[in-house]
Amino acid sequence: MVKRFRPDDMFDILNRNGWAAKQPLLCDFVVMLDYLRDKKVVGTQSTGNFPLKHVKGITERFVEPPELEERVGDKVYRICSENDLPYLVLLHEMACELGIIDGGQGKLWKLHAACEQFTSLSAAHQLWGLFRIWWEHFNWCSAYPVEGLRDGLPKGFRSETLKLLRCLNSGDQTLFDPFAATLIRKTGMTWPIEDQDLGESICKGGVQAIVIKRLGLFSVLEAQFESHGRGISKLVSFKVTEQGGLMLAGLFEDALPD
Repeated sequence: MVKRFRPDDMFDILNRNGWAAKQPLLCDFVVMLDYLRDKKVVGTQSTGNFPLKHVKGITERFVEPPELEERVGDKVYRICSENDLPYLVLLHEMACELGIIDGGQGKLWKLHAACEQFTSLSAAHQLWGLFRIWWEHFNWCSAYPVEGLRDGLPKGFRSETLKLLRCLNSGDQTLFDPFAATLIRKTGMTWPIEDQDLGESICKGGVQAIVIKRLGLFSVLEAQFESHGRGISKLVSFKVTEQGGLMLAGLFEDALPD
């Protein structure tokens, strides 16, 4: 259970020992902004996305550069567009939502004056701004873009997620399966399939992608996996970090979309 939220305390703890400044998501976000400042990146004519050469130029500077091609047997599969890298899309969309970059189809992606204001903030304020804009304004289904969520998440899914996470003690391991089952039951999350046992399993996959994995990017949660061999692993448990507990406490339920 997190203590009463005090903004100054949160920012002090997020900045302590340079914690916020070391977070990969924030480092990669700044890398993207620096690249757009230094290079002339014109959005593609079809979607306005970053062209592939610039996708490579940005991501190769990331803390953990993604693989842009994969060899399977004699075949090599390469990404075709920015949309093949959901993490980069997330960073791109957050920058647009914050109003610090602007561009589009056949237009130069450029930094707004607000970008200078953003980069002048402490790392804690920057990370908090990214986290809050994602939690309150983003389409969470984009993290699990499958047909079963075409109508969106159940009403109040974010609020219920927040309530459940706030009940957890920072640093304590929480088993994933019971947590996901509780969230699914409380929100009425279902899957359009006759086999409801399979449907619940798919819903748990959605909770893992939408809640656990996304919050892991912001270092709000740390997940524990169990190896099943041949590169297969299963999410077993997770814990709310000390910093994550404070960030969750700073969200206002009445500001959350249904």
